[in-house]
Amino acid sequence: SSGINAEYGRVVSTNQRLQFDVSHTTGRLVTGNHSGHISMFEGATIKAGGEVAEPDCDWLGHSDTVSCVSIHPLWGWVVSGSGRRHFKIMCGEDEEEEKEENSLKLWTFDG
Repeated sequence: SSGINAEYGRVVSTNQRLQFDVSHTTGRLVTGNHSGHISMFEGATIKAGGEVAEPDCDWLGHSDTVSCVSIHPLWGWVVSGSGRRHFKIMCGEDEEEEKEENSLKLWTFDG
């Protein structure tokens, strides 16, 4: 039979494709979101009754959309990339300037 084994939430308000990664050795799942946060779920496990898993670790990694993340298969490293297309719409004097960032960052973790 088939069905949803687990659900992991993230905030995304863009049509941009955002990547995630799962470690084949630890089951650690890592993903980014539109607000620049990176969320890590330890030991991706099956949740009963359709419960949405909360991240075990969440931090502000970038000032722009986290478009990709990847876990090194042997070392405690996570690499994240940021950036998205920004379209400037001239609507008046009160327009807010969005923070744009296009970068790669390397994060280290124990375990």
